[in-house]
Amino acid sequence: MKNLKDYILHLDNYIPKNILNKTLKELPQDKNWEQHQYHTSKNPDETYDQNGEKELDVCYGDNLTYLEELHQLTWKALEKYILIDKKGEETFTGWAGFSTIRFNRYRNDQIMSKHVDHIHNLFTGERRGIPILSIVCVLNDNYEGGEFIMFDDYEIKFKISVYKNILSLDSKAISNYCLDLQKKDGNKIKTDKTRISTTIGGWHSNDLIGEHKLLDKLCLSIKENGNIFAKKLELKNNLSIDNIWININSYKDSAKTHSHPRSILSGVYYAQIPKDSGDIAFNNTSGDLIYHCWNKNKIINYNSNNSPEWFLPAAENILYIFPSWLNHYVKPNMNKTEKRISISFNLI
Repeated sequence: MKNLKDYILHLDNYIPKNILNKTLKELPQDKNWEQHQYHTSKNPDETYDQNGEKELDVCYGDNLTYLEELHQLTWKALEKYILIDKKGEETFTGWAGFSTIRFNRYRNDQIMSKHVDHIHNLFTGERRGIPILSIVCVLNDNYEGGEFIMFDDYEIKFKISVYKNILSLDSKAISNYCLDLQKKDGNKIKTDKTRISTTIGGWHSNDLIGEHKLLDKLCLSIKENGNIFAKKLELKNNLSIDNIWININSYKDSAKTHSHPRSILSGVYYAQIPKDSGDIAFNNTSGDLIYHCWNKNKIINYNSNNSPEWFLPAAENILYIFPSWLNHYVKPNMNKTEKRISISFNLI
C-alpha cells in the first residue's frame, strides 16, 4: 500500500436529487433511531457506547420510499470500485452482496467515535466479521465541521499462540493404558453429558483426573508447561487441570472444528501417532479478512498472519497448549492399520 488514499473511490453528486430530497424529508420521521455502538481496532470483538449523548444516532430507514433505488446505487458504486484496479484485475472477487444500509444522524456536538466497521446479523445480532469494503455517502452539506477522518493503525492481532514441548514420558505404556481402557469400554464413545463430543467416528473417554498413577507424570507436566505458557501470555500462572480425556481415532476418524469454552488454556499430548494419522489444524481468528480481502495470488509465503488455517504436525510425546478460544480440528486418520492416540485437557 503506497497511500491510504490509493484505496478510496470518491464520487461527486452520485445520488440523484429527487432521491436525495425525498430521503432527507422522510428520515427525520423514522421512529427507530438509536444510539450508535462501535468496535475499535484494539478490541474488535467488544462493543462500545461510552460517549453517551455525544455519540450519534443511527437507523436503517426500512420504510423509505427510495430504499430500493439506494440499494441499486450501492451496487453500481461497488462495481465502479472494483474496476478502478490499475492492472485491470478484480481484487475483490469474493464479494456477493452488502449489508443493510444504515443512516447516521448527527445532532449538535455529536460525533462518531474512532472505530472499525463490522457486519452484524440483523436478526440475531451475531457479529459476522470485518467487511470487504465500506461505503459512506453524505446526504446534505448545510452544516459546519463533521470532517470524515480515516486512519490506518489497524493491526492483524492474530499470532498463532500455540506452545510446544517434547516430553520424556513412556508413550508406549500410556498408549497401552489408553487401548485397554477403550477395550473395557467396548469401543463405544462415552456419554459424558457435561461435554459435547466433537469426534467424527473415533472414541473418547470420560474425565480421567485421578484415575490412574500412570497419568500423574503427564498431568504434572501439563500443569508446569501450562503455567509457563500462561506467564508468556501475561495470564495468571496458577492454572490447574479441569479435565483430561483420551481420544482414539481409527481409519478415517477425525474431529470437527471446535473450541473449549469455560477454560483458559487447552491442549493435547500425543501418545501414539502412526504415519498419516492426522495433524491438528488451527483456524485464524482473522479468517474473515483473509478469505474475503486478500487475493491468494498475492501471498508469497503462507504463515500464521495470512493463512485462514494453520497445521501443526502430530508426533509421539509432543505437547501442544493453546488458548481455549482458538478454533481447531483434527484431520482424518488415513492409516488403515494403526490407531491415533492423544490425550486432551483443559486448564482453568
